[in-house]
Amino acid sequence: MNGNQALEDVKTTHDLQDQPIDLHILGEASQPGSAQWRSQGAFVNDDGVQVSMTGNFNAYSFVATSRDTIVIQVFNSYQATNYANIL
Repeated sequence: MNGNQALEDVKTTHDLQDQPIDLHILGEASQPGSAQWRSQGAFVNDDGVQVSMTGNFNAYSFVATSRDTIVIQVFNSYQATNYANIL
């Protein structure tokens, strides 16, 4: 999206379907003073149109760890079953 005008056009998550997302990862050290850390979180994406969430959203779990390199694992934790209802 470019500039504030594009942001003003966003009213629901449906308006964001073709846009990339930013993940902000804040890890917690495994031990005080350690360079090793872990973080986890979730991302829920619905179609922005349906009122009921039942069967109308996808959810993803993220786990990020750092030892020598940063590793981000993504798991599909819930899959929409009513995807034919998407506009």
